[in-house]
Amino acid sequence: MAITEHHPFTGNQFVDEDFAKLDLSDATIDECEFDACEFRNVILNGASIKRSQFVECTFAGCDLSLMDPLDSLFSGCTFDDCRLTGVNWSMSVRRDATLSEPNTFNRCDLGLSTFSELELDGYRFVDCRVVESGFRESTLIDSHFERTDLSGADFTHANLSGSILIDCPGIHIDPAVTKIAGATVSAATALQIAEALGLIIATS
Repeated sequence: MAITEHHPFTGNQFVDEDFAKLDLSDATIDECEFDACEFRNVILNGASIKRSQFVECTFAGCDLSLMDPLDSLFSGCTFDDCRLTGVNWSMSVRRDATLSEPNTFNRCDLGLSTFSELELDGYRFVDCRVVESGFRESTLIDSHFERTDLSGADFTHANLSGSILIDCPGIHIDPAVTKIAGATVSAATALQIAEALGLIIATS
C-alpha cells in the first residue's frame, strides 16, 4: 500500500519501498513500520509520528524539522543532507528505544534539538550543524562527531567516553560534569578542557 499525501498512515507496513518528493507537512503517521525504505526529498515538517518504527531506512534531502517522534523507533538509519531542526527526541515514551541503534547523520542540520537522557552510543554526526542542541544526561559512548558545529550544545552530565570529537567548532566540554575518558579530541578542544580544569598551558 503506497503512501500518498492524503493517506492517514495508520497501521501499515512498508518493506524496501522508495518514497520521493512527497509533501507530508503536519501529517500523522501512526503505528506504521518502515523496513529498509528510502525517503528522498520528502517533507515531514511538523509531522506527528506515533508508535511507529523506521529500521535501516535512508533519508536523503528530507525536511523533518519539528517532527514529533512520540513512542517511535529510529534504528540503524542514515540521514544525508537532511534538516532536523527543533526535534525533541526526548519526548518519546519509549526512551530506551527511540534511538536504540546507531544512526548516522551526514551534512544535516540538527540545531535546537533535544537528545537528553537518551542512549546514543556509536552515533555518527559528520559535517553537521548541531547548534544549541541538548545532550544532557545522554550516553554517547564511542560516538563520532567530525567537522560538526557544536556551538551552544549542552553535554552536562553526558557520557562521552571513547568518543571522537574532531574539528568541532564551538564545542565546550566541562570535565567536571561530563565523562570524557578515552575520547579523541582536536588540540583546540583539549586546550579548552585543560583550561576548564584550571590548568595553565606553558608556551614553551
